[in-house]
Amino acid sequence: MEKEAFQALAERYTSAVNVSAGSRVLLSYQSDEAKRLADACAALVLQKGGTAFLKDESAAALNDRLRHATRAAIARMGDEDFAFIKTIDIYIRIKDYDAFSALLIPDDIHKFYLLCMNAALRYRVNNTRWLVVTVPTPSFAQGCGMTLAEAEAFYLKACLMDYDSMAATVVPLTNRLKKGGHVHIKSPAQGTDLEFDLIGGKAKECVGQCNIPDGECYTAPVKDSVNGTIRFLSSLYEGKKFDFVELTFKDGRVVEVHAADEEQRKNILSFLNTDEGASYVGEFAFNFNPFIMKTTGKTLFDEKICGGIHLALGNAYSETSNGNVSAIHWDLVHLQRPEFGGGEIWIDDELIRKDGLFIPNDLQGLNPDRLIAAIRQPAAYGPRQPFTPAP
Repeated sequence: MEKEAFQALAERYTSAVNVSAGSRVLLSYQSDEAKRLADACAALVLQKGGTAFLKDESAAALNDRLRHATRAAIARMGDEDFAFIKTIDIYIRIKDYDAFSALLIPDDIHKFYLLCMNAALRYRVNNTRWLVVTVPTPSFAQGCGMTLAEAEAFYLKACLMDYDSMAATVVPLTNRLKKGGHVHIKSPAQGTDLEFDLIGGKAKECVGQCNIPDGECYTAPVKDSVNGTIRFLSSLYEGKKFDFVELTFKDGRVVEVHAADEEQRKNILSFLNTDEGASYVGEFAFNFNPFIMKTTGKTLFDEKICGGIHLALGNAYSETSNGNVSAIHWDLVHLQRPEFGGGEIWIDDELIRKDGLFIPNDLQGLNPDRLIAAIRQPAAYGPRQPFTPAP
């Protein structure tokens, strides 16, 4: 990307987490391209009177860090990260899925590392202002079926859109998820029939505060209420690629796993065996970003895709906690637009979404044509104020 694009993104990202004088900001990056964006953000942090700390969390760095480390040394790393994150106000993570796929750590060591880092992760999620973003790469473009130039333009449109004008439209969905009881997800063409109860009283709209691109509203199921089967799109998690993931739940827990081949199935089981909470669901969300219509194979984009939902295996967010605790949080996307097999989502015997489109009048503003019309374009690149939802 051009220098001007990096500067516009850096301004959007540092403004999203309200960097100001005195802010202590940790910027983690996973590749050289991600570091270019981290450097642009760091320069703005300094201009705004803050302090920037950069951390290389690429696969290469992690390979070097853990290749010869004992378990005691890895545990000390966890303690040190936990102590350091408690001094940080803001965390910005710049992911590069391609670079991270080069992870060479044995699965048992990687799993132990995740467990040791869990205290720092949970503190960061619950006690800092945080933002997760990514960078466009040739593989990203390939996953989108675009040239690199087309993918960069798509990335910039999705990331620099005016999220404030999306925010008010989400409130009716937030209120429904707070009041809702029973959810039924059906897609016969995708072998999906899943039911669960919502925790009630807790839901959160996401419009550019913690992820960019954004466009989701999430809550959580009652931990032991999830029953049935659901098939998810392709996924990339902790360097492992999956062509699809199909899970069957009984009383909240995953009891059956299907994947494209036995190696992928074993990798799924390895993540599920990370700890007790890894086999339970910690999040349920509707996705509705109208500028993300194609699958990319990159979770940060696909979990916002128009017409989809996602469930996360593992740790629940504090704002919508169902009590599930885990070292993993694996977002898995199920898409119900007609070209993907269609489907229906019911809440308390009311049809909420059919074939990817919202049905109730108060939710139709989240359908792509209405939402695009409501979003102010071109995107405002300057500082933005945090969105405060209506009561």
